[in-house]
Amino acid sequence: MLKKISQFLGSINDAIVVIDNKGIILQCNDKLVHVLGYSPEDVIGKNVGMLMDNSLAAQHDSFLSTEEKSMRILGKDREIFGMHKNGSKVQLLINISQFEDGGHRYFTGIIRKHSSESDSNVILKKNEELQEALKKKDLQIEQTISDLYSLYLNAKQVEEQELREKNRILEVTVKELNENKSKLEHEIFERKLAEERLLIIQDEIKSALEKEKELNDLKSKFISIASHEFRTPLSTILSSTNLIQRYITPEVLEKTDKHINRIKSSVRNLTQILEDFLSLSKLEEGKFDKEKKELDIVDLINNCIEEVNVFAKKDQKFVFDHHILNPIIISNAQSLRNIFINLLSNAVKYSFEGSNIHVKLWQDEDIFYASVRDEGIGIPKEQKVYLFERFFRADNAINIQGTGLGLFIVRKYLDNLNGTIDFESEEGVGTMFTVSFRNEVEEAVS
Repeated sequence: MLKKISQFLGSINDAIVVIDNKGIILQCNDKLVHVLGYSPEDVIGKNVGMLMDNSLAAQHDSFLSTEEKSMRILGKDREIFGMHKNGSKVQLLINISQFEDGGHRYFTGIIRKHSSESDSNVILKKNEELQEALKKKDLQIEQTISDLYSLYLNAKQVEEQELREKNRILEVTVKELNENKSKLEHEIFERKLAEERLLIIQDEIKSALEKEKELNDLKSKFISIASHEFRTPLSTILSSTNLIQRYITPEVLEKTDKHINRIKSSVRNLTQILEDFLSLSKLEEGKFDKEKKELDIVDLINNCIEEVNVFAKKDQKFVFDHHILNPIIISNAQSLRNIFINLLSNAVKYSFEGSNIHVKLWQDEDIFYASVRDEGIGIPKEQKVYLFERFFRADNAINIQGTGLGLFIVRKYLDNLNGTIDFESEEGVGTMFTVSFRNEVEEAVS
């Protein structure tokens, strides 16, 4: 209510002071400056006696001490002497009224300079106006309180409704959480079962891998033993056949030569089969010799040609063309030997009697290129895509003995040398394979 009065005081033209029952100034308007020179900041919170003559101030406190005495000064115009801020006495006309708020008594004083009787009438009129305005403000405050209480009830009702809705949502959420919990527990149970099954499968896989390793070891051991055990008698058969050809008379040779050549061919084919399987086993197990050292690439190819020439068909000739400034390179001799033996053997096998097999070697800085070209049966166009697959045999080579591993092995050895292989072929005309490999000087130095 004091706040409402403070807003009201600003609209009054006379000086207004509001005090409590102890004489402490609670509110005043800025018109007090025109009467006594004090601003609201100068007096609020201080005893009202500072605005009166000393003798009157003591008397004023005694009037406020009891309700009976205070009633004597209410509603009457009184002439008093006030104390100006500059210390001078000012004759004043004051009218005091009382009101209550929250069980406490407050007093309102209308102060103006005393001038004439008309002033008293004006003061009385102003006081009546003030009392009427205060009554209106009281009614407004009561209405405001009533409105606020209605708003409070409405807000409480809305809050209760929102609370009920939140409780409903909470119940639904709890229900969903419980359902999700049940699903999660079921999923965890299923996952545990899956993990147990996975462990069983892993054990089975591990057991299968161990058995496979054991079988691979047996396979490697068998291939190694078979290769060794077969190689010796085959070499003996071949050398004995050569000796027979030397010691036999020309008359008998004409009749036996066909059979002797058939023995040589069979020995050659069986030896090549053993070489292919042994090379494949070493490649898959990574047990082949990977050491790179200095070698003469021209001598290596010549040696391969001489070795394959033993099995060449009648009147087949090798033509070796090379223009190499320095044939000494750093590479793996065994890998290069197996590459060229396979390519040269295929050229012999898939070309005709009396045909030429062309071998060419050239280089581009540290990259060496070698080609082997035959004048043989060629490769069917639609089957070229399968040429380097394991055990692949072209349709036109079915009646020619072979394992289908030679070119697969060649590419594996070239992969280990970071080399490449390409080919050109025309069925009935011939085939040319071109390989590339690097002189690995830098790797050998490092």
